[in-house]
Amino acid sequence: MREIPAAAQDEIRRRAIAALNSGVKQVEVARVMSLPERTIRRWVAQMKREGGTAIEPKRRGRKAGEAAALNARRMKRIESIVLGKMPDQLRLPFYLWTREAVGALIEREYGIALSAASIGNYLKRWGMSPQKLVRRAYERDDTAIQRWLETDYPAIAADAKRRRALIIWADECGVRSDDVRGRSFAPKGRTPEIRTTGQRFGCSMISAVSNRGGRSPFGCLKVVFMHRPSLTLCSACRSTAKAGRSR
Repeated sequence: MREIPAAAQDEIRRRAIAALNSGVKQVEVARVMSLPERTIRRWVAQMKREGGTAIEPKRRGRKAGEAAALNARRMKRIESIVLGKMPDQLRLPFYLWTREAVGALIEREYGIALSAASIGNYLKRWGMSPQKLVRRAYERDDTAIQRWLETDYPAIAADAKRRRALIIWADECGVRSDDVRGRSFAPKGRTPEIRTTGQRFGCSMISAVSNRGGRSPFGCLKVVFMHRPSLTLCSACRSTAKAGRSR
């Protein structure tokens, strides 16, 4: 019976009980329904005990929280640790919080070894899911960043407005000839190939954009490092920059 889906089990039980209530003997019901006689006897005993002519289906498995390996206090502590620290900070041999890492933490703290499925259930209960990381530098100073956003930048914006100046945001990036970006669908087991030159070279670029997203006099500024550095501007930017200087 355990290999049969719950809905099918309920239907078999309903038909067997209907036959019993109609006067069919227990042995005959067991034979026709291909059920063990002890199962029929258990159902009959349950009906007599509950004083009814039917057996209400019950939810299978454990109740929520029943026989949990971790009690509420321990679960809360493990959850707070996972949210507040990374495994390497706790001297665990992991870099990220995986189910294996959480299991190692639980075993170290409470001496309880859990399966990966059980750990996954705990993580789901805590509202956690596997996610792609966002990179943050160790040197990042969140307090200084917040101060700049709330104090320094408003002063810069006010000064730019007074001078009728344009605020430009610039950044740089690097590209290499041997760097492969993007993904492509292909049959499983047959990794797609892309043909490139075997010679390696790099290219570093600087680009800028204004708050409004429009092109600035230096909107196409590039610094290209291949064999030697060179500063380049597109013709439109050169004209705009020249006009700006003449004013």
